[in-house]
Amino acid sequence: ITSGMIRAAGKAPASSSAELTGLLDALAETASAVLKEFTAAPVRVEPDGLSVSERETPEPDSSSIRLISARGPLAPAFTADRMLVMALCEAAFGGSGTEAPFDGAERPLSKTERRLRDALLSALAAKTPDALALCLGIEFSKAQDEERRPPSRETVTESRITGKLLVYIFGYS
Repeated sequence: ITSGMIRAAGKAPASSSAELTGLLDALAETASAVLKEFTAAPVRVEPDGLSVSERETPEPDSSSIRLISARGPLAPAFTADRMLVMALCEAAFGGSGTEAPFDGAERPLSKTERRLRDALLSALAAKTPDALALCLGIEFSKAQDEERRPPSRETVTESRITGKLLVYIFGYS
């Protein structure tokens, strides 16, 4: 999905489409740096498109952070699919990546796999304000409880902008 398609959908202002693409690029760089803290294996992260939809609640296994800036609130949420978790586990525990990653779709994630996933997502959420500030030139801070609730007399419209990142560990994604 291109920034022109997002503008054409009327969901995001035209002035923000370049910022959205730049934001996804910045988050890819941040995700790459965070992943390299977990493993010495080769890691590459690339942006894989944007989509815009009405606001939805984050997935239950996501990690999120609520931020506030002079331009308004932002609530990024991060999730990792099963293939990323499996590849990260192999890489973090010294695997060589010579075998294809185990799918494991028939079983829930183990406690160790969930902890590693949660640590990755929390580290990514923690580094997001700096990536946003660098990319957008806007300082973000964590929202306090009273900043999380919009004033009752204001109408607040929220959209969900979803950016997908492709993560390559050992050459597979």
